[in-house]
Amino acid sequence: MTDLISELTTALGLAAGSRAAALDRLWSALPADDHAGRCIVAHYAADQQASVDDEIAWDELALAESAQLTDDALAAIQPGLTVESFLPSLYLNVADGYRRARRFDQAAAQLELGRAHLGAFDDAPPEQSGYIEMIRGGYARAADLIDRRSSATAE
Repeated sequence: MTDLISELTTALGLAAGSRAAALDRLWSALPADDHAGRCIVAHYAADQQASVDDEIAWDELALAESAQLTDDALAAIQPGLTVESFLPSLYLNVADGYRRARRFDQAAAQLELGRAHLGAFDDAPPEQSGYIEMIRGGYARAADLIDRRSSATAE
């Protein structure tokens, strides 16, 4: 894959039906041992799913692929991205999917696993502050919604 981020950006800029097809093509072109590419594509593909169950399946796949990641493989795709700094987003997405599927105990467990990786942001460069605030805010919102047993998509 020559430039996965460029191809992802192009795919995500398409209309919904074309976007899903482009992501499917990207996914199909990735070798089974390209764990970094598969993790990133699954992470983005999850957000394009029509059902929460399909979204969860893609998010779980992204998280499973993350177990095989290396910092070097991620940095080759997205400079500056490390496994430790990517994990909070992956866990948050799985937790939020579980929450929307009313699987609150599983959602809380995923949030707890993800919180263990939030320390990766402590020494992050200032240009990542917006991303970090978004992720930390996502954890706070998800925790509140889980506590309230809310499966709402937006509140």
